[in-house]
Amino acid sequence: MPDKDILSVVIPDVIVSIDKTGDAVVVVEKVSQKLMLYVYNGTYEKLLEFDCSTGESSGIKLRAGDKKTPEGIYFFLHDYIDKYLAPIYGSRAFTTDYPNFIDRTTGKDGSAIWLHGTNKVLKPRDSNGCVALTNKDIDTLVDYIKLNRTAVAMVEKINYVPVESVDAEKVSIKNFLSKWNNTLEDGTYQDYLKLYDTQYVPEIRWWSQWNLIREKIKKNSGELEVNIQDISIFKHNNIYVVLFDQVLKSIGNNVSFAGTRKLFISKIDEKLKIIGDEYQPKENLKDTKLLKHPLLIASLNLEKLVEIQKKKDLYKNIENMVMEWVKAWSSNDMDKYASYYALDFYSNGMNKKRWVNYKRRLANKYNYINVAIKNIKIRIGKNGADVSFFQIYQSSGYSAKGIKKLKLIHEDGKWKIMRETWKKS
Repeated sequence: MPDKDILSVVIPDVIVSIDKTGDAVVVVEKVSQKLMLYVYNGTYEKLLEFDCSTGESSGIKLRAGDKKTPEGIYFFLHDYIDKYLAPIYGSRAFTTDYPNFIDRTTGKDGSAIWLHGTNKVLKPRDSNGCVALTNKDIDTLVDYIKLNRTAVAMVEKINYVPVESVDAEKVSIKNFLSKWNNTLEDGTYQDYLKLYDTQYVPEIRWWSQWNLIREKIKKNSGELEVNIQDISIFKHNNIYVVLFDQVLKSIGNNVSFAGTRKLFISKIDEKLKIIGDEYQPKENLKDTKLLKHPLLIASLNLEKLVEIQKKKDLYKNIENMVMEWVKAWSSNDMDKYASYYALDFYSNGMNKKRWVNYKRRLANKYNYINVAIKNIKIRIGKNGADVSFFQIYQSSGYSAKGIKKLKLIHEDGKWKIMRETWKKS
């Protein structure tokens, strides 16, 4: 027989998917005056259920002052404790992002829809539109709320569905997100706009600068990834609200956080289309300075990180080359030792051929040669690199300490020694 518990797993249909273990969603049911907390830990668990109080007027909030509680998917923005609040709000209050994009585009207004405590006796339908809990209950809930991440779904009546029934929707939305994300990595702005509803015109002035920056990063580092992380998908009235972190990544695991982004997605003519797009919390994209767009800020930051990484790698490559040169010298591998010198090497009146032959004679003369170096200093210029270090030379017939200086050039894709000087200390 199938496990009875498995058959009974149902969730509110406002929940489609939560990726991050430990993330939660608050669900408010107006008809029952109940608030429930669902937490995702590999599966969905209703962890808390409290009595609540919503707006004293029934129906969906349409305008300021109508004393109705809105319906939709919202997110908590700020957390205030009692010393910053009027007594009506009890011990704590969380602000929400009502009116959200959908509310604004459908002409709904109003503001200050909060989830808060109360210093009064909690009564059903006794608020001006907010959702109220007892002080004890909101103080219990606080541990599960992450600002700009935890959603609060407000509905008249919850429709429960089997948890597996939303799997197809989850896959469809994530595939669509991947397609959208690919346009940011490699597509044109025409590819990008094709995924948006024609009735919604997203802010796109930033694209030309984004295109320049992403191509520069790819040229300098060879790679640029736009990663979508910690996806949460919710649904209300056949509109999907998708929240995720947007992170840029390049060489050396360099990452730059662009922000938490929120897309509103709907099926139009049987195709998924984006009908709203904003960052959470919303950024002011109307500023004439295009760098206000979070993606541009993140990409410029990543560009700087890539330049720093390239410089670090360059210094490391030079240091590794010097250490390998020292190793070849100490091990009497004179063929390898010679390979670290440029064709036009010249030092102490000797060209490369004479210099290497001189070193071979010394290697054959002494029973052993040990070379150690410390305090390496590297300065990179337009025409090469200057390297200096303290050198300790020991052999069976001669020992010396002093400052060694190397002038390096790039030859055949490798760093080679062009000049070498030595000053005994």
